[in-house]
Amino acid sequence: MPVKRRVSKGRDIDDLKLVELVEGPGRCLLAGCGYYLWPADEWRIRGHKWGGVASPDGEDGFFWEVSEAGQAIILEAMRADWNRVGAGIMAQAADRQDVWAFAQFGPPESWAGNGGSNSNDR
Repeated sequence: MPVKRRVSKGRDIDDLKLVELVEGPGRCLLAGCGYYLWPADEWRIRGHKWGGVASPDGEDGFFWEVSEAGQAIILEAMRADWNRVGAGIMAQAADRQDVWAFAQFGPPESWAGNGGSNSNDR
């Protein structure tokens, strides 16, 4: 008899976005992937399948190619993902200083439950 299973609704983060959270924006050089900024109408058609971030202003490009407003949109998307998945990243981090998002945004909200402790603290 079939068992109902919950289907992910796009809440998982892809590997290319993880790289950018750890190493910083613009580390993913595959166009349209990672935190690439897409025009909102195009993002609805295909960008959400590849990753990226929707731009309400129609801007398109990598972090270093877009305006300050576009960069702010990317950073806000990164902050939201960091708060959601950052605890898992920090649990595996050998050194906190190596994680760009930790240096940029501080401890993730999802990390508050354990007081920010890390088994790698020395």
